[in-house]
Amino acid sequence: MSRWLVVRVRASQFDRWFSKCTERGIEVYSPTIAVYVRHSRVRRPRLVRRPAYPGYAFVKANGNDGVLSVMSSLSCFGYLGPLMSFGKVAVLSELEIDRLRKLEQEMESELVMNIKSKQTIPPGSKVVVACGLFANMEGTAVRIVGHFAVVKFDAMQHPLKINTCLLKLKER
Repeated sequence: MSRWLVVRVRASQFDRWFSKCTERGIEVYSPTIAVYVRHSRVRRPRLVRRPAYPGYAFVKANGNDGVLSVMSSLSCFGYLGPLMSFGKVAVLSELEIDRLRKLEQEMESELVMNIKSKQTIPPGSKVVVACGLFANMEGTAVRIVGHFAVVKFDAMQHPLKINTCLLKLKER
């Protein structure tokens, strides 16, 4: 059974480090999220992909021998070392990585579907989170800030800022 090591990488040099690892035949996974970015010179925001966990990546290692061989071949530009937990290298199973990939795909498909529908969420309306960590949670949209809605959930004290593409209006 393969295991995935959690490693720390300089966020500014991640692309360079990622290409070096793939050149060496090391399998690396870094989940991404789609976000809207507005530049000062451009009126409309663009949808771009950003790392979900900036500064961290998952590296595949097979067995105990694989962990040592992968660790020794990772050192290059931007590599800061493995993430340690209780004095040991943090490791995820294949199942946990598959769950991350599935979550990433669900969020991507929901985002694309809601962008195409161009829904508008008025402040004060009841909403349901379509996917992600807060999937199926119900709340009230407090205010809309660009492509994000500040949502107050009944089960939480503080409101959260959530991409409006991940929200659905609650049907009455």
